[in-house]
Amino acid sequence: RLFDAVASEALPRLGEFKPQEVANTAWAFATAGLGASSLFDAVADAVLPRLGEFNAQGLANLAWAFATAGVEAAELFEAVADEALPRLAEFNSQELANTVWAFATAGVEAPRLFDAVASEALPRLGEFKPQEVANTAWAFATAGLGASSLFDAVADAVLPRLGEFNAQGLANLAWAFATAGVEAAELFEAVADEALPRLAEFNSQELANTVWAFATAGVEAPRLFDAVASEALPRLGEFNSQNVANIAWAFAKADQATLSLFDAIAAEALPRLDEFNAQELANTAWAFATAGVAPRDLFEALSRAARPQLDEFTSQALGNTAWAFATAGVTSPDLFEALAAEALERLDDLNPQNLANAAWAFACAGSVSRPRLAATRDRVLAVMDTFDGIQLSQLYQFWVYLRLERLCRGPPTPFEDKLRRAYGTVPSRPSHLQRDVADALSQLGWTHDFEFVTDEGFSLDIARPAAKCCVEVDGPFHYLTDTDHNRLVHSGATRLKTRLLQGLGWTVARVPFYEWNLLESDDPADATYEPSSNKQQPRFETPLSRP
Repeated sequence: RLFDAVASEALPRLGEFKPQEVANTAWAFATAGLGASSLFDAVADAVLPRLGEFNAQGLANLAWAFATAGVEAAELFEAVADEALPRLAEFNSQELANTVWAFATAGVEAPRLFDAVASEALPRLGEFKPQEVANTAWAFATAGLGASSLFDAVADAVLPRLGEFNAQGLANLAWAFATAGVEAAELFEAVADEALPRLAEFNSQELANTVWAFATAGVEAPRLFDAVASEALPRLGEFNSQNVANIAWAFAKADQATLSLFDAIAAEALPRLDEFNAQELANTAWAFATAGVAPRDLFEALSRAARPQLDEFTSQALGNTAWAFATAGVTSPDLFEALAAEALERLDDLNPQNLANAAWAFACAGSVSRPRLAATRDRVLAVMDTFDGIQLSQLYQFWVYLRLERLCRGPPTPFEDKLRRAYGTVPSRPSHLQRDVADALSQLGWTHDFEFVTDEGFSLDIARPAAKCCVEVDGPFHYLTDTDHNRLVHSGATRLKTRLLQGLGWTVARVPFYEWNLLESDDPADATYEPSSNKQQPRFETPLSRP
């Protein structure tokens, strides 16, 4: 009530306010979390012709207040930038940091101002307090301005001072360097060392942002990830939807996923999916599929939550979501038809990777309508020269599927030959398990070809080509873990290869590794899978459900 009364009293009298009084009033309302849009609009109008009267602190506080209050005032920000540019030498370290933080937070582009602040800050970084350094780096990264010389100087300046940074500062620093794409391995290692014994000080956002930064920067830090997992597990209820999605994404991206963490994330996310926006839904699906964890209930709920929001998905999110559901073997016809419809509305926006992911996923689903498959085919042909080798290999499987569906006819085209060659470049690495199965079949008198390649380019573990009969030996990496039903399920890639081979007239028998282990031993524990690292699932109790 007091702030409302002050706003009502101040509105008609802003002309009486001195510059510092105006800036302090706006700062106070922003700090109190009171937008008071009519007051801020009046302040913007009142100060525009008077900005030359404001000192450095006033200009910085004014920009900070409008950004913190979330009040759009593009004209005011542009005028503040023009006024500040020739006067940056008057700004102290806090005012420099607050100014760029305000412009980044408000989303106002001011590249000349940022360049000038970088030049001003570089020789003065020793004056910056830890929070000011972190806020400055955060602002440049958020504004999409790498300023590599500034980031290099920041890294050198903070390395001996990381003990002075609080949890937010450490997390923001790592986030800024990762977002700006600046390589700083020594800094990341030092941040990890500093953060490890202090993770209890980190709130949920800081935990999520820290591992997101390490995963994005591609810096390996297994001890940090293990410690964050231990710290996060009992606190997942504190994580908002963005932080839940980001921590799942980070652990999957860094190849540090553990079943216990992802099981807990699934349990936390499942009843809260209505809080997730489009990007968070896509990131969550991608993370679980990449981590090899496919809880059926979660994926079905993700499907239901995603369908009404597909028009809000970016092109990359559409491709990643299709890939994730196909990889997890959850191929809901309603979801894939909706994904295909939305993707085809934006075909021109799909980059080669997104298009290849979507096409491969449509083949895995096996339920996308023929007109939409044909439209996807036509788009691939229109941009055929843009794909790299991995994408061409994905598209070859899509093309075989199109031929089986009679959506490609006639002799192979030069493009199809190119796809076939790309698919054939994947080297074959027979496993010990595969050799053991082959040896056992030979001892039984079942003659066969080992590592046979079909005319279409598919490598078969064990085959009798004349009879078009093959045995595929499925090691652990052919599976994902359905934690909802305590079972292993075949990956989308394995399912697709089986369907394509069957469509080509082959009879396919699959030998799961855990069933083979049972045959080789009288000990039921030998049917369990205990990987050599924490990146996969822990030991399952027998019996496992048959996929």
